[in-house]
Amino acid sequence: MTQGVVSPSLDGASAQFWLGGSTPYSDVLWHNKVLAETQLAQNQAAHHFVYDLNFYTDNGPAAQSIEWDVNQFVDGRSYIFGSQCSYRSADTWDIWDNVNSKWVSTGVSCGALQSNSWNHVVLEFERTTDNQLHYIAMTLNGTKHYLNWYYPSTATTWSGVTVNYQMDGNYQQANYSTWVDQMKLTYW
Repeated sequence: MTQGVVSPSLDGASAQFWLGGSTPYSDVLWHNKVLAETQLAQNQAAHHFVYDLNFYTDNGPAAQSIEWDVNQFVDGRSYIFGSQCSYRSADTWDIWDNVNSKWVSTGVSCGALQSNSWNHVVLEFERTTDNQLHYIAMTLNGTKHYLNWYYPSTATTWSGVTVNYQMDGNYQQANYSTWVDQMKLTYW
């Protein structure tokens, strides 16, 4: 990962992420802690999340999938709001089933990942008062799909909020980069 990249960028300071190598279907996950264990009151108050970012790639066919997650660990419960565009295996938006530890296809197409163009992703989630994960909607390049799907949470001993960004390689593990710009997490 290289931060402060001038081009390609929308605001003059994108972050470049690179994946390559020789092991097919390898992946790499980057994460950032948004709320630490010491910020319990803020964490407990957060029930709604909007993960908003722009990304650009130089080699669209090299991506098996690209993943964006918001993870909340609070009051002994784990809420992993996992979302990915599964470009090669099913060409669908997938969401993470916490209890069964597996991806579930939404049946909603992501479309082909175009090289050398910007894409805008907005993901909307809610932690319900009865400890459910509520996948509200996902938007890619202005096309919004409402899911309104609910999944149970699981147990945890850690407390905090993190965001993840993950790139997955294809069967050839072809090299590719993505640039992420204007990434933000809004929560309330």
